Amino acid sequence: MQLPFGQPVTAKPLKGLRVRKEDGTYLPEAGDTVTHSSYWARRENDGDVTLSELAKAKKPA
Repeated sequence: MQLPFGQPVTAKPLKGLRVRKEDGTYLPEAGDTVTHSSYWARRENDGDVTLSELAKAKKPA
C-alpha cells in the first residue's frame, strides 16, 4: 500500500488469524479503522492483514 503513515486505513486480518492491534487488543475479524504506521506496514508485509483505504463518504445530493 502506498499511503503515507498517519492516514486512517481499514485493517482486516486474513482468515483464521488473530492479530493484535498496537494497544494489545485483537483486531476484529471484520476489520477496524487504524492509523497507518510502520506497525501495520509490517503486519501487511508479514501477510497477517490486508490494508485498504477508507471508503470515501458520499456527498449529500
